[in-house]
Amino acid sequence: MHIDCLKSFYKIATIKSISKVALTSHISQSALSQQILKLENELGVKLLKRSNKGVEPTDEGTIVLKYCEIILKNYDKMLDNLNNIRLNKNKFIICSPSTSISYNLSSIIMDINFKYPNFSFELTNCNDNNIEYLLLNNLCDISLSFNNIKNPNIICKKLGEDKLIFVSNSNLNLTENLKIDFLFLNKFILLSDNQNLLDPLKTYLENLNYNVKNLNIAFIANSIDVAKKALQNSSYISLLPRIGITDILNDKIKEILIDNISFKYELYLCYKTDFYKHNKLLIDTLEDKIIKGIKDSRL
Repeated sequence: MHIDCLKSFYKIATIKSISKVALTSHISQSALSQQILKLENELGVKLLKRSNKGVEPTDEGTIVLKYCEIILKNYDKMLDNLNNIRLNKNKFIICSPSTSISYNLSSIIMDINFKYPNFSFELTNCNDNNIEYLLLNNLCDISLSFNNIKNPNIICKKLGEDKLIFVSNSNLNLTENLKIDFLFLNKFILLSDNQNLLDPLKTYLENLNYNVKNLNIAFIANSIDVAKKALQNSSYISLLPRIGITDILNDKIKEILIDNISFKYELYLCYKTDFYKHNKLLIDTLEDKIIKGIKDSRL
């Protein structure tokens, strides 16, 4: 199975547009289509279908997509390990389940790298549901997670709690505590980056006989940076993790109270038991710095 065909399928299935992938990959749409056709012929199934939104994976394509991420991470890990042997470096892969976490974790990693210059780090985003597999198969060394993974070979330490809060542009003149109907009367920016932000809101609204599908979602942001930028340039509202917006909270964007709703969630640091035995100092340093960052943010 040709790795380039898998890479092309993964990009198209996640971005849902052949033309956009062709543009960013500097390859013609016909060449991309040929790669997908080659992969489909090899697997004996149809992987993509056209829809009003572009292209989407078929049922078979969804299964392939699930394993495709793992295969590509394995391939990249192999190349990195070969490169590390050549360069004689100690490299650690740290997975983050959302761009909100990555945003804060990057500065912590740089600080640790300054303290341990012989180490190098790779920060990558991953699906929270895949973290256990990635750790057990050595596709990442350390991971942040929203879940306490129950596995005898994995250590998960609770770092603290964050919460999802409603926010808007600071310039908007809004009353102190808005009613729940306000949610449905204003345009909404949805952050979509592996963290299921709408799930707790959906449950809350259903208990009040509201339907989350009736939200006027005007814009879907694929990262916390995009969501923050959109808020600063609009009169829309959003539900965002506080940990990802503390740098501009109360300055460019502000928290708004809607029925005094906020949703707490837990954050864990996860790694394999045998990895901790050989890297105790690194893990303890990372843990202390993240906990301090959470406390400093007053989450």
